Amino acid sequence: MHTLVLCLTLLASPEPKMKISIARVEASAAKAAVTRVLKAQLEPLKGCYDLALKEEPELAGTVGVKFDLEKGATAANRPTAVDGGLTQATLVPCVLARLGSVEWPKASQQNHVELTLKFALER
Repeated sequence: MHTLVLCLTLLASPEPKMKISIARVEASAAKAAVTRVLKAQLEPLKGCYDLALKEEPELAGTVGVKFDLEKGATAANRPTAVDGGLTQATLVPCVLARLGSVEWPKASQQNHVELTLKFALER
């Protein structure tokens, strides 16, 4: 009888909500355009977070990323993780790959971008 109640409780428990927010964006050019593109990527980045949560169910924290957009380029040149706190084996490479495949806005000059993404669970 106790086993049945426990199973029903687990089945009825709502999934925690994932929250990804942009904690900081710095861009040497076209900051508003970079921010718009980044906001459009928050939902796909939740997929990265979802994969990482399967390995570490309580994973939360920040990931720092930096990259340069060359003059007239539309893709980021090798985004790299910077001091952000989270170094989880699945999350960070997924975030870097996702941001590296995005079509970024063209700039009239080289654009250095640094950002911090915050990953959290809402219970």
